[in-house]
Amino acid sequence: EFIDEYEALDVAGKADILIVTGSSLLYPQLLTRLLKEASSAKCRALIGPTASLHPKIMDVLGLDLLGGSYIHRSVSHIVERIVELGGGYHSFKDHLVKWVVKRET
Repeated sequence: EFIDEYEALDVAGKADILIVTGSSLLYPQLLTRLLKEASSAKCRALIGPTASLHPKIMDVLGLDLLGGSYIHRSVSHIVERIVELGGGYHSFKDHLVKWVVKRET
């Protein structure tokens, strides 16, 4: 179900847990507004392949969890070949290392 920006802000303000994907980084003003609206949530998370940022951003954005992925050097040539052949994330996701950082309390 699709909701517009204003409904998203309303929902975020009522959320116990807010999970936002890394694609929200394309709209930084909306991302910061969503996180601000969810300031009373128990947990605010930014996750996904495009959320692979340095953990210091957690303090800037007020995140509790940050999750992303990376390609280990030992398999980078495999992933490079998959991309050369037109493959996307779902074609090489088995070669990714997924990680999550939790804010220290």
